[in-house]
Amino acid sequence: MAYFFNLTLVACWFYDKIISVSRCQKGTSRMPQRRFFIFAISLFAMLSLFLGVVHDAAATSFTIPNRQPWNFVAGPCTSLDGAVFAVVGTGCGGTGTTFDTAEVFSPVVIKDIATTDAPCSAISVPLGETCYRMWYVGTTSTWGTPRIGYALSPDGLNWTRVPGAEFGGSVFDEGPAGDFDDSGVTYMVVMKEGNLFRMWYSGYDAPATDSTPLAGIGYATSMDGMTWTRIPGPLTDGAVLRAGVPGDFDEHEVYVPYVLKDIATIESPCGSVTLGEVCYRMWYEGTTLNGPGYRFRLGYGVSPDGLDWTRIPGNGGNNSNLGGGSGFDANSVAIAIVIKEGVLYRNWYEAKAYEVNNEPALYTIGHVVSISGTNWVRPIPNVEVYGGANDPATNAPDNVWSHWVMKDGVRYRMWYTTSTRNEPAADRIAYATMVPGTAMPISRNAAAAPTYSLTFTTTVPLPEEGYVLITLPPDVYSSLITTTLGLTGFATGATLLADDYAITDAAAANAARGALLVRLTNPEPAGVKTITFTLSAPLADEAIAVVQTFDSREVWEYGLIDLLSGTTAVQLRQTRTTANNLMWPAALLTGMSLITLVYWSRTRPARKSK
Repeated sequence: MAYFFNLTLVACWFYDKIISVSRCQKGTSRMPQRRFFIFAISLFAMLSLFLGVVHDAAATSFTIPNRQPWNFVAGPCTSLDGAVFAVVGTGCGGTGTTFDTAEVFSPVVIKDIATTDAPCSAISVPLGETCYRMWYVGTTSTWGTPRIGYALSPDGLNWTRVPGAEFGGSVFDEGPAGDFDDSGVTYMVVMKEGNLFRMWYSGYDAPATDSTPLAGIGYATSMDGMTWTRIPGPLTDGAVLRAGVPGDFDEHEVYVPYVLKDIATIESPCGSVTLGEVCYRMWYEGTTLNGPGYRFRLGYGVSPDGLDWTRIPGNGGNNSNLGGGSGFDANSVAIAIVIKEGVLYRNWYEAKAYEVNNEPALYTIGHVVSISGTNWVRPIPNVEVYGGANDPATNAPDNVWSHWVMKDGVRYRMWYTTSTRNEPAADRIAYATMVPGTAMPISRNAAAAPTYSLTFTTTVPLPEEGYVLITLPPDVYSSLITTTLGLTGFATGATLLADDYAITDAAAANAARGALLVRLTNPEPAGVKTITFTLSAPLADEAIAVVQTFDSREVWEYGLIDLLSGTTAVQLRQTRTTANNLMWPAALLTGMSLITLVYWSRTRPARKSK
């Protein structure tokens, strides 16, 4: 209100001095009230337009907002408000199981192909064709024994349960008596390395009630995604990670692991792992009892093999790596889903505030970034990127949580769980997507193989901490790429390199793969730029390259091109950012208000003073 009042005084002064209608002081104003009101709105709109332009044109830094246009995508379950999967018996996701009659949550999705070892014959996907695999947690009652199930899909939306050999059709059940997981298995992450599926999961060693702690994190492997073999860890009762020491953020429980295979670097070291060697990174959820309930925070560990883990303390409080923030995530942060994209690790996490208007706070999803993987930077303003208001099935709105995020080309895909405010049972999984940034023109040199030059035109300058990421087909390994021909159109100090562990996208399945990366050492002006590289092996039938420009937080612009044909494509239509959405309405309001003001000034007599 103070801001608007001050702006009104400015408008009043401007109107008085420039248009010479009246003075604008309390008790002496003779300005026509309606004309002044419209003028004030016009000036406010012009200022909003100016700020929008300045925001879009300015070089950015870490202290910038998230720009994520997530959109709900309706699935086939129309009776469940467009869900893509739900508890058995609802007709959403098929039949054949009984372990998941009360709850389904914690979706883990891999975009894969059907193979002889891991076929997708249950949904009639031929060998070699795309097949989506989902592992999820199900229960037969609220706080009942959790077990892990399995489903397949040709597209990520239409899912079919594939009953396993364990209890009720699950594929992974409670462990042997005396083990850390002998009373249930829950929240997990699955990585595919070659033909091997690797799973890190949470285990109970007592009945899974609201107040009973989880015992720790375990590890198992599979060749087909359905038949799993436990690999005992080095800690008590076979776990690979257990609760921390008193006083630490994870003194009560550790669970909900998220693991990716990476490499140790100077910017992101890996404990005792030598620089350049393989490093497994785990982000996990730790809890302490905070008054009458739990408080969740995120921890971080590293390992040379995925079994022997070393905690890396962070600055999130009590040795956590990400603690509570302000507003929507003031109370708890949990369930980290981390994607590596060139320089950045990007973390979509579950968040919860304290009570809001005497109502229990809701779970939503936030986003933070890090260069090291351990020191996370929040956006300004610190607000969620997705919540119950974005989903048509929630009715308060309610909780959106227990999610999974995948980068697939320029599109980001999210599967998430919903539950109502008054009933904690999670019985529905839904789906959303986004394409951040703006499409930019891109072309390929006519000569093509074996040397490729990609030319694109950026319209947004990048800060020195920004970069350009060029994602090539997964069968183009970094060892096949020569980058000595380099760059043109870039500022001094920019370098092109083939990074063997640059991204964890849909093709990587959580085991980081190679990409081209342009690192900047100076601010990068907008303009025409060219990246040239040579391949020592021929390309396959489809060879889509994705070029994305990043500031210190998000994608600014992107382009897609087929390296073989030179044709370009926009994978999905981009939803513009809020600032851009407001720009043209503000301009329209400005124009209409000024026209109306001029019209009234010339056609209506001034009101007489009383």
